[in-house]
Amino acid sequence: MSTVLRPIRFKAFIDDGLLYGPWPLYSWTFQANRVKTYMIFQDGILCLSPSSSVTKASFRFWLETELNTFHACNRSERFVMVFVFVSETFADQFQAEKLDKLLKQISSKTKRWMSEIEVIAGDHYLNAEAIHLFIDELIKEGDKLSLTNSEMLVGYMSEEQEEPRSLDSAHDPVCVIHKVTQNMVDDMKQEGTDLGYQAGDWSISGGTHENMILSKPFKTLEEAMDAAKDRFGAVRFTAAP
Repeated sequence: MSTVLRPIRFKAFIDDGLLYGPWPLYSWTFQANRVKTYMIFQDGILCLSPSSSVTKASFRFWLETELNTFHACNRSERFVMVFVFVSETFADQFQAEKLDKLLKQISSKTKRWMSEIEVIAGDHYLNAEAIHLFIDELIKEGDKLSLTNSEMLVGYMSEEQEEPRSLDSAHDPVCVIHKVTQNMVDDMKQEGTDLGYQAGDWSISGGTHENMILSKPFKTLEEAMDAAKDRFGAVRFTAAP
């Protein structure tokens, strides 16, 4: 569980406005006297933002009500990450220790389906467009971390390529990116194919079985991915199972 009051993540956002879907999964927007409350859920991420009518005294009741409403409609969801967006002025009313205690008490009641809850203070988050951008960025960060932690990535070509190599080439792998291990380095030396690899480097292999191409070593995964795009036309990468 993470309970944090932290600074803004985005530098600029579209001006506030009442937005309607369609959004991935769902997005609820309530408006009363031109004051908005948001509940937005996408890919296991639940974002909540209270209207200005919610006060320090009513914040706990509002938050518990929103969480109970969500769970009542989504009984099958598990490991949901919850982010509560409030204005900086609203956040200043709370002592960090008391807010942390409040969220821990709430999370103890929702631990069966909620993996973490975090409060984020930032006036620019108080519109649906900004919240969706936040979710998209969080998903991208998770995807990048997943790829970074993998020791083998498979590269695929774009479906829009003008001269595909075969009918299904966009869905067929065109290269594989490996993280070099010490065993790989030792094997290359024994076979007399020492290309200067060191354990921890990244390599790219591609081509046909009869004409396999092995790249030079790359120090970072990003460098190897860029080279795979240039040499093999790979534009999409997935972690190897």
